[in-house]
Amino acid sequence: MSYIKTFHDTLLNKLKITQPDHIALLPWLICLHLRLKAGQLWKILDQSVRTHAIADETLQPHQIHQAIWFHEALTHLLLYGISSEQVKQSKQLSRWTDHQKTLTTLITKIQQDLDWLHVHADHHLISIQHHHYPDLLKQISDPPFLLYVQGNPEHLNHSKPIAIVGSRHPTRYGIETADKFATQLAQEHWSIHSGFALGIDAAAHQGALAAGGVTIAVLGNGIDYDYPKAHKHLRQQICQNGALISEFPLHTIPEPYHFPLRNRLISGMSHGVLVVEAGNKSGSLLTAKMALEQNRDVFAIPGLIHNPASRGCHWLIKQGAKLTESVADIHAELHTEKTLPTKLKQPTPKIQVQIPSSSPGKPEISATAQKILTQLQQNTATIDELIEKTGCQTQEVTATLLDMELNGLIISQHGYYQISIM
Repeated sequence: MSYIKTFHDTLLNKLKITQPDHIALLPWLICLHLRLKAGQLWKILDQSVRTHAIADETLQPHQIHQAIWFHEALTHLLLYGISSEQVKQSKQLSRWTDHQKTLTTLITKIQQDLDWLHVHADHHLISIQHHHYPDLLKQISDPPFLLYVQGNPEHLNHSKPIAIVGSRHPTRYGIETADKFATQLAQEHWSIHSGFALGIDAAAHQGALAAGGVTIAVLGNGIDYDYPKAHKHLRQQICQNGALISEFPLHTIPEPYHFPLRNRLISGMSHGVLVVEAGNKSGSLLTAKMALEQNRDVFAIPGLIHNPASRGCHWLIKQGAKLTESVADIHAELHTEKTLPTKLKQPTPKIQVQIPSSSPGKPEISATAQKILTQLQQNTATIDELIEKTGCQTQEVTATLLDMELNGLIISQHGYYQISIM
C-alpha cells in the first residue's frame, strides 16, 4: 500500500475539493496532520530521487530548504507515496498503519481547516510554496510547511522586519522601553515581530500599533485558540494592522514545548532580535541563540545591575550582543538608515551557544535526558531521531531538550543536537 498518495487521492474525492488553491494546499495539510517533518521526508525519500531533484550532491539536508527540494519531494510523494514497509520501519510513522483510522482523522481535520478558511476573509493557509510565505523563514533549517494566518498575509514579507522579545514578568522600565522602541521602529517603517505573550511581547505589539505600524504575532498554539485571554482586544487590533500566525493545527492548546518552536519563527522571520528584559533562564535567551544560528543579529538593552530581569540581557552583551541604547544603534548595526542590505551580514562577534544556568553546579539529569545524552554521545541527531531512538513521547523529548539547552548541556545547530563542550 502506498501512503500519502492514497490519502491524497481519497481526500480529494471524499471532501469534494475542486478549488485549485485548496487542491494545492492538500499535500501540505496531509503532511501537517500526519506530523511529517522535513527531516522525516528527507530520510524516507529514495536516494535516486534526491540525486535527480538536486544537481549539487554536496548540499546537506538542512540546506535543501533553500533549493528546490520541497517541490520535488512533494511531487515524488504524490506520485509514489510512502511504502507500507517504510512506515513499519519507523516508530514515528508506525501510527499510520491503521489506514482507515488515519484517513478518518485526516478527513475530520482537513475539513475543519477548510471550514476555518471560509469563516472570514482574513483567514489564510499559506504553504511554503506560496508567494506570501516569508522569504526569510525559508532560509532556516526547519521551516514549517504550512502557516495559519489571520490578518493580512502581505505583511509577512515586509522589507524591514525586526523582533522584540523579553520577559513575561517585566518591570515598568521594561514595558516602557519595549513600547518606546517598537513605536520608534514602526515610525521608521519597521515591522515588529513578537510572540503575543504577556509582558514585553504585548508592549512591543502595542507600541507598533500606537504608531500606526505593522506587527506580526507568532503564536505557540492553534490560531483559533484564544490565548492569552487578556489579549482579546489586542488580537483584533493586530488582525487589522498586521497578522497573527501559527504553525500549529486548529484547536491546539498552548504547551511549554511549543514555545521554543514558536521562537525559531520569531527570529527566523526577522533581520534581528532585540531583547529588552530577560532573566538567566528566559526563553528570550533561547530566541537569541536561535537568531544567531539563523545568521540574524542580536541586540540587548541593558538594565539595573541588581535587577534579576536584566541579567540575561547583560549576559548577552558580555557574549557580544549589540548594547542597544537607541534605535540608532540598530540602524548602525544593520546599516538601515538609507536602505537594507541585500544580504544579511554575519553577526560580529558571535555569541557563544551555551545558555547560563541560574544555579551553581551541574543540573539534575532526568531519565529522559540521560537517554538523550547516551544517543548524542554516539552522533548528532535531529529531534525526530531522538524521539525514535529513546522511545520517549514527543512532548517529553521536546520539553527535555529545551531544559537541557537552557542548562548548557546540549546545543542545536541547523536542526541537529549535539553535546555541548563546556
